Amino acid sequence: MVNIKELKKFTTDLNILYVEDELDIQKSMGLYLQKLFASVTLASNGLEGLELFNKNNFDIVLTDISMPKMNGSDMISKIREVDSEVPIVITTAHIDSNYLMEAIKSHVDGYIIKPFDYNVLNTELFKVAEKIQKYKENITYKSHLKEPILLS
Repeated sequence: MVNIKELKKFTTDLNILYVEDELDIQKSMGLYLQKLFASVTLASNGLEGLELFNKNNFDIVLTDISMPKMNGSDMISKIREVDSEVPIVITTAHIDSNYLMEAIKSHVDGYIIKPFDYNVLNTELFKVAEKIQKYKENITYKSHLKEPILLS
């Protein structure tokens, strides 16, 4: 089980896009995510989610799979064309192995079954946020390697 304080260490400066067509779930999850992230942007379908992704800079995408206008799988494919590295976690009420295989093919970073178990959600968010933090640290480290050493 992930400690919320540990999770917040990694998430408080991150921006998340949450795509969910069921408005009650979207609202309650949006409120929960606002406690963890610097910025939470909500979308009601894959097409809206893709448009928002293309206009903004998100650190993480959390999305449902079954949605109107554009399903989550199609949205993920389009996002991957633009950004192959952004962490994506999918949520679904389907336990069907076809959905899981679709998720694996889309190179998602996590898979959460509805109704949400917040311990599972927190664990998945922690994994992707920690991955982002390590990536940022690696970039900082590499940039310092390129700096000239000044001898006094």
